[in-house]
Amino acid sequence: MPSFDSTAAPPPRAFRVLALPPSGPDLLEGAAVLAEVPGDTGVLLFQSLRNVTLWSAAGREERAALFAPGAEARRRAALESAAPDEALRPALETLARLLGAPAAVRAAEVADACEQVARWAE
Repeated sequence: MPSFDSTAAPPPRAFRVLALPPSGPDLLEGAAVLAEVPGDTGVLLFQSLRNVTLWSAAGREERAALFAPGAEARRRAALESAAPDEALRPALETLARLLGAPAAVRAAEVADACEQVARWAE
C-alpha cells in the first residue's frame, strides 16, 4: 500500500482556471461607440477608433504594414454609403487616409481628427 505524505507538494494540475470573459458594454474595446451612435456612422466611428488605437500602439517602423491592401478604398466606400454628418466627414476622411498610408500620416493629423470627432460627439 502506498504511503501518504502530507508535506509533499501536490501534483501539477492538468488544467487552468481561466478568468471569465468580459461582459456588458466593455465586451469589445470601443463597443460603447456602437451603443451611443446608431447605424453606419457608429460602425465607421468604431472602426476608426480601433484603427487609431492599433496605429498609435505600433512603432513607426511597424505602421506601414498595419492595414490590408485596399483598406482605404473600402473605408472610403463605406464612408460614402454611410453619409455621416458633414461636421464629422473631414475627420473620418483623415482616418480613412490612415489606412492607406499609415506611415505617412502625421500624429498631429490623427490627433486633430480625433479631436474633431470628440467635439462632434459632445
